[in-house]
Amino acid sequence: MLGHEFALYVNKYLSEQNLSLEHVQKIESNPEKSRHLETAKGYIYGQWIDFINLRTETYCEESRVPNMEFGTPEEDAFRRDITINALFYNIQTNRLEDFTGKGIEDLKNKFIRTPLCPKITFTEDPLRILRTVRFASRLNFKLSDDIAEAARIPEIKQALQHKVSRSRIGNEIDKMLTGAHPVLAIQFLNSFNLLDVIIDKPETLDTNLDLFDYSEAVTSLEFPKKYYPFTDKFLRLLRFSAFLLPFRHYNYMEKRKSYSYCRYIMRTGFQLPNNDTNAVVILQKNIDDIIKVIHTNINDRIAIGDLITNTGILPVYDDWSVSLLLALITELVTTPDYEKKEQILEKYNQLAKNIDDFELGDAWSWKTILDGKHALAVLNMKPGPKTRAIMTSIKHWQFLNPRGTAEECEAWLKQTYL
Repeated sequence: MLGHEFALYVNKYLSEQNLSLEHVQKIESNPEKSRHLETAKGYIYGQWIDFINLRTETYCEESRVPNMEFGTPEEDAFRRDITINALFYNIQTNRLEDFTGKGIEDLKNKFIRTPLCPKITFTEDPLRILRTVRFASRLNFKLSDDIAEAARIPEIKQALQHKVSRSRIGNEIDKMLTGAHPVLAIQFLNSFNLLDVIIDKPETLDTNLDLFDYSEAVTSLEFPKKYYPFTDKFLRLLRFSAFLLPFRHYNYMEKRKSYSYCRYIMRTGFQLPNNDTNAVVILQKNIDDIIKVIHTNINDRIAIGDLITNTGILPVYDDWSVSLLLALITELVTTPDYEKKEQILEKYNQLAKNIDDFELGDAWSWKTILDGKHALAVLNMKPGPKTRAIMTSIKHWQFLNPRGTAEECEAWLKQTYL
């Protein structure tokens, strides 16, 4: 019985108990992309549950593409990615079963290794390289030396790059960056020389990425740990944006248009949702504008108001503070001198205080207190070249007078333009 069929039986049983297995999904096998199993998943009691049949593999002499067959628990255990994922709980005997003989020991010793030789395991499904990194970083476990050696084999790296779908790679990176120790995950990837494999490159990119120093990305990910007023949603965006900091000034061409390279990595390289892609691109774009205000116009209400209206990452998540923190991270990781770091931090604290004192925190959501038609009627003017400048001046008046009324704005408008 395959996983999807069993999931339907489970759902039928739960229905008889006035429960249900929600969102049952069938996930087809795709051997060309190293997805050899048909599986299913369902949602119950706040958890996603995977349904997978026990299996083993046989190979013919002419091909290394495996033939999947139903297997025993022991056969299945030795084909798992890592030993701690090869443990079974027998619901008939209420006992834990460790068919590899290593899983329980490795849990106790906080150790990640594969049941079989890593080269065999990774050749079967190269994505398992990333899975070992994800589990090691999430649990803060040590990786075995033979995993590191196998991960550096050129043929396995090429298989990861060309045989595994970008969506599966993106899913693993997403889980690494939202895990407990994202820096450790990036350090593992860097030590295995895998960053240039997982970061996909368009043909039209106008630089050689082999020259990049990924230490900036790794270091920058340390800082979000210290700032947890953010929800998981914001923290996830912040970590993706920090991870991609080294690429923020590079563009590629698509249909004769220039786009941010971060857009390509998020959308094509990791195949993440458009909302996430757009948010990261805007966050990256905001950095230079924030840094400019920090060092030139930190006490200027109008400059700060313009900044907030441009950096509230509308319409995705509506929060300028994520942009502010990313800009701070960018400056801190590129400033070696400790005293200068302290000065930079003071300036960002001052900007945050000014935004609060000036009552501009939600300025990104404001509508002009007078619309264009109303403003022109007050001035007895027809639409023309000056209209845009007039509307901009009204917006700036609001920054200077956040509690001002429409009548006060009308009086100011007449005094200024008549």
